Amino acid sequence: MFFNSLHYVIFLPIVVAFYFLIPPRRRWIFLLAASYYFYMCWKMEYIVLILASTIVDYYAGLHMGRIKDKSKRRKFLVLSLISNLGLLFAFKYFNFFNESTRAAFAHIDSQIGDSIIRAVWNREFNHVRIYGNPTVETGSTSLSSPVRDLKYSSTGP
Repeated sequence: MFFNSLHYVIFLPIVVAFYFLIPPRRRWIFLLAASYYFYMCWKMEYIVLILASTIVDYYAGLHMGRIKDKSKRRKFLVLSLISNLGLLFAFKYFNFFNESTRAAFAHIDSQIGDSIIRAVWNREFNHVRIYGNPTVETGSTSLSSPVRDLKYSSTGP
């Protein structure tokens, strides 16, 4: 539903009228349902994201209201912010950043770009491998420097 659609012109007065007819203690339930309906009219699948965000924020708010210590409340605030901003990034801005990164690497010579990616990937893979198995030999072959990886991977076959 768009703000300039006939559907919205009908929807808004109904919501406002019911808002003032409903007892004040129950208005939040009605507004929540109206909000869900509004977003479901645009794209039905996104209701799962809005429900997840609502649940996380509701429980974070409950816990922040019960805790008096400011430093402990901050954990729940950070949880709420990370979950909401994470959803926003994942579903709105991920494609933008993905395409921007691809475009940036497209301007770099493909062999150099590939070797940089390979060097970073190899280094991170070694960290994950060592983290999962602390007994792995950590000599110069397993924890090689990114510069050396770049030198050997850019030489080609």
